[in-house]
Amino acid sequence: MEPVVAAAAVAEAEAVAAAVAEAEAELAPDVLPVGGERARRLADLSAKLYPGGLVRVGSVGGGKGCVLPAAYVPHVEAVRGMAVRPDDVWVVAPPKCGTTWMQELVWLLVNNLDFDAAKQQPLVDRFPNLEYSLLLSEAEEEREPRAAGGFERAQAQAAPRLLKSHLPNDLLPRQLWTAAPKIIYVAREAKDVAVSYFHHDRLLNGYSGDQDFHFECFMEDLLIYTPFWDHVLEFWEMRKQKPNILFVLFEDMKKDLPATIRKVAKFLGREVSEAQVVGLSDHLDFHSMRDNPAVNLVPQLEAERGPLAPEQRFLRRGEVGDGRRVMAPTTAARLDTWSRQHLAGSDFPWRP
Repeated sequence: MEPVVAAAAVAEAEAVAAAVAEAEAELAPDVLPVGGERARRLADLSAKLYPGGLVRVGSVGGGKGCVLPAAYVPHVEAVRGMAVRPDDVWVVAPPKCGTTWMQELVWLLVNNLDFDAAKQQPLVDRFPNLEYSLLLSEAEEEREPRAAGGFERAQAQAAPRLLKSHLPNDLLPRQLWTAAPKIIYVAREAKDVAVSYFHHDRLLNGYSGDQDFHFECFMEDLLIYTPFWDHVLEFWEMRKQKPNILFVLFEDMKKDLPATIRKVAKFLGREVSEAQVVGLSDHLDFHSMRDNPAVNLVPQLEAERGPLAPEQRFLRRGEVGDGRRVMAPTTAARLDTWSRQHLAGSDFPWRP
């Protein structure tokens, strides 16, 4: 590493550490470092380094907190205090649960099925991730200039604003529960999430370890945005009292996409004809999505790192049951046991 670059990285890490220390003093015990041998090994196996490391923020998981880069800590209150509008539409989910799929559907429903416009502008611009830019260090923003200022741009959208987030409830804007915009929450079977997250980290974060270790990190809440089941179950329970939440399962989208289209359209107050449902189903077919440069991130990724190999896809398989096919039987059984433990006493419709 060049001396000037190294010095800048050290200075940034020190600044982030100072922000974390300040937040710990003000919010303790809401901000805690992610430590331990397994966490250190995960960091060593990941090319994408986070100045200041990873921390646990907030109260999700019974006070355990959501795993996020330390760079996010100075922005916690800016996000929590963000102004929310009643006509916003939010898609919220843990990573790798089908958010891209749902975002494209929602955008088209809100924009009168303008397929041409959808193909001309990247989904990341049409339906931005609220907090993504806040997770990045300054060095990472230089490598991903498209991400810089993303939080501000997301807020500045014309109405109705379309917003995506992977944050758990306690880190989302407080006004979500007073302004009561439409919120669509998407969940997916945990083994399939674990496999998809492994490939995601290989592609985007330079993870070079084996999949079994990554699965262990998923279950031990060491990956960004974990703990998984606490995230899911909080919204599963909230939906019972909050009519502005629509809870959708990835598996239901795969099983009957037209039915999901009608369900989401009704929730958003949009009427769709059967012909329009067919058109949406064709556009949202996984193979169509995977080959669509407006949603598959290929142009953005190739601009940053050069040509991608065919197996390096952001939209990879999009299948139900991929986890059981990929994992060793003992590993799949361990994840099922882990899920059962978290779901004990819940009426969540788990489908192992």
